[in-house]
Amino acid sequence: MENLSANGQGLPNEVCLYRLSTELFTKKTNVISKMKKLLFFSLLFLGPTSNLFSQSGWTELTNPTDQPYFGVYFLSSSIGFVCGANGVLLRTSNGGDSWDIIQLNSDILFYKIGFKDANTGFVIGSFGVAYKTEDTGLTWTPILPVNGILSLHDIFFLDNNYGLIVGRRGVALDSALIMRTTDGGNTWPILDTPFPNQLFAVSFHNYFDGFAVGDNNLRIKTINSGQTWSALPNDPPALFFDVSAVSSSDVFAVSTNGIYLSTNAGQSWNLNFTGGYLQTVTFLNSSTGFAGGRDGRIWKTTNSGTNWLSQQLDFSEEIMDIFFVDNDTGYAVGNKNNQGIIYKTTTGGNSTSGVSEFSSEIPDEFFVYQNYPNPFNPTTTIQFSIPELSFVKLEVFNTLGEKVTTLVSEELFAGNYRYEWDATNLTSGVYLYKMQTTNFSTSKIMIFLK
Repeated sequence: MENLSANGQGLPNEVCLYRLSTELFTKKTNVISKMKKLLFFSLLFLGPTSNLFSQSGWTELTNPTDQPYFGVYFLSSSIGFVCGANGVLLRTSNGGDSWDIIQLNSDILFYKIGFKDANTGFVIGSFGVAYKTEDTGLTWTPILPVNGILSLHDIFFLDNNYGLIVGRRGVALDSALIMRTTDGGNTWPILDTPFPNQLFAVSFHNYFDGFAVGDNNLRIKTINSGQTWSALPNDPPALFFDVSAVSSSDVFAVSTNGIYLSTNAGQSWNLNFTGGYLQTVTFLNSSTGFAGGRDGRIWKTTNSGTNWLSQQLDFSEEIMDIFFVDNDTGYAVGNKNNQGIIYKTTTGGNSTSGVSEFSSEIPDEFFVYQNYPNPFNPTTTIQFSIPELSFVKLEVFNTLGEKVTTLVSEELFAGNYRYEWDATNLTSGVYLYKMQTTNFSTSKIMIFLK
């Protein structure tokens, strides 16, 4: 907290403001005692910063099990599915407000869900197991028996007849598995492929051009709807978990190193963004995409990967899959401490905090302005400046150290920002507002006087 002497008494402004507040709000309380409490609390704000947690534009949904989740898929804004460990399959008919548990096979890890039309879908997983539904997920029938040398990781349908499953063939990491149906999923013949490593994901931009990625640098491509596949250059080396074909030339893939981008149909790859250990990526169109993985981050781009902004959830979480129903409504699943989590956004993941820029100039340093007016009733404006891309948290506390509200909790570009706070529902008193980033932390006092 800054110590200023503009009051002419050589005292910190915090002390003078607090004296004013005690005169305004009480005549019976010992001023010195309250000053000590407030100054002690203020010093706490100057301590080391800690990890920042926020929900951003995502809300955690009620979770009916404690199993880790790996896949999510929605047929519409109301009907959707989540799959995970120990054979768990969840179904919602109200957009995730509540979930029905469908227990299929407790020995199976279900990895992905895919539908070929509004009624017919599949859930796939370990030991080569696949189930099929023809009534929007109300009932499921096994279509592939247990096979100890197969593991099914991802599924993609080109139309009502043609679809592909990729995974692993072998008891260890022996070779890539590609299964291709031409009869709507009634049968799934295994293609003869020469690739030595397992595949984790498959994506098509159009009916013909598709890409699959996997373990130990494996990247492959098809130009004939998955009938045949060819290996792509395996440099740079990486372990790839997911892929999203944005166009016939632009392909994004996520790995243990971050996000890779190929702009020439997979012939070469560049590290587009060092976002850490990422496990899922999906694009809604050529510009807007999302990626997620370990440390609870969901990354969003709105300019085809030129910039990625963090939508922080919880550093201890792991995001395994993301699915969007439309540009605004999306779901993310994963696990925290080996227990499942489900998130939903109705804002495209964007925060609804209401923070806005007030100047186009880029500041040279972090700075938090004194709120104005101060004292205030019932609204006041808080302004701050950040010289670099930062995850910003702006919170309000009372003099007991209790958090009253979080005003801002999101990643912002370098710039100058303001937030207008309405304290109508609070009681008169002294409040502290604190801004914190990874490299900066400060707080100031404000007085709410009804």
